[in-house]
Amino acid sequence: IPGIIICVVLATLALAAVAFIIERNRPSKEYADLYAYYGIEQDMMAVVFDGEIVGKTYYFEDEVYLSMDFVMENINDRFYNDSGRNMLLYTTDTQIYEIPFDSAGFTLSGEVVEAEYKIAVKVDDTIYISVDFLEDKSFYTYKIAENPKRLVIIPDETTIDSIIFTEDAKIRTEASVKAPIISDAGTDEMN
Repeated sequence: IPGIIICVVLATLALAAVAFIIERNRPSKEYADLYAYYGIEQDMMAVVFDGEIVGKTYYFEDEVYLSMDFVMENINDRFYNDSGRNMLLYTTDTQIYEIPFDSAGFTLSGEVVEAEYKIAVKVDDTIYISVDFLEDKSFYTYKIAENPKRLVIIPDETTIDSIIFTEDAKIRTEASVKAPIISDAGTDEMN
């Protein structure tokens, strides 16, 4: 009888160890709070630049804007704030664009050119520049992703690596099966 008891105790311990190991290595099914992951609130838009989450941006009236500081540091350094005339200047080798704040247009070589959106807006002391205008004057492309809203900026010189999944896969916040899921592979190509 003592041998049977020892066998039962060992079998129980072995089953408990196997169950512990299985549970420890089982992937999490928890989905991440994407608003927290991108560091934004419901009414904000995150900025993903060259694959990195770099902050949030300003948008209104269906137009997306980036701060002039971000633009100058990362995208295009040919913008100047002419605070005396309350406008933004954009220069090329041969031309100067005069862009009044909160105006849907600009002056180029003395001619007024109308736009379908406000090119530059000033909120408090921060200047924001339309991504549509920037895309025409800079070397990058962008996409708007939803849920949550985010602006994905891809510099033209960036090489985008891709993967073909042969089975169901999850994209996670970290390289761990226990990390929360950002998306199911193949359902959201903008992460």
